[in-house]
Amino acid sequence: NLTLFLGYAAGFLEGYLTRQHIYHAYLNFVNSVLLKKPDLSEETYHYINNQTNWLRSKCSKITENKAYWSVTCAIFEQVWGLYDGYTQGIKADGATEKLLDFNHFYYLTNMGDLEDIVPAFNKTESYLLKGRKPTNGDCSIFVKMTANDLVCSHNTHNM
Repeated sequence: NLTLFLGYAAGFLEGYLTRQHIYHAYLNFVNSVLLKKPDLSEETYHYINNQTNWLRSKCSKITENKAYWSVTCAIFEQVWGLYDGYTQGIKADGATEKLLDFNHFYYLTNMGDLEDIVPAFNKTESYLLKGRKPTNGDCSIFVKMTANDLVCSHNTHNM
């Protein structure tokens, strides 16, 4: 499928070219959101892994809502390309200490969600809610299906 290939290729190039920025973002994420603990709890890991496996299975056999799943799967392929490009770039640099397995790399795509998922499984206070009361309206989303496309956007304003 050309769309999936192009998504992967775009991700690969981006991962290769931005590998240092990706690694710095990972370190910032671990040090702030994960409180310097790069490994998730077993329950959290399984939750994220189940999500990934479910998405992979849906993408392997698209039978319904083809417009939605084509876009979703192209984005998922782009993430895999991003990871492979990052990995190849880090290896080319000889900086093997910066290699991440896919799960740790994938955390970066779940940053906003993990800020709530990690405390939920650890039964601790949410990183973002420390010192403030939750309110409605911290995020805005827009989803629209046009005749030929699925348009989505998200904005977080709780930072």
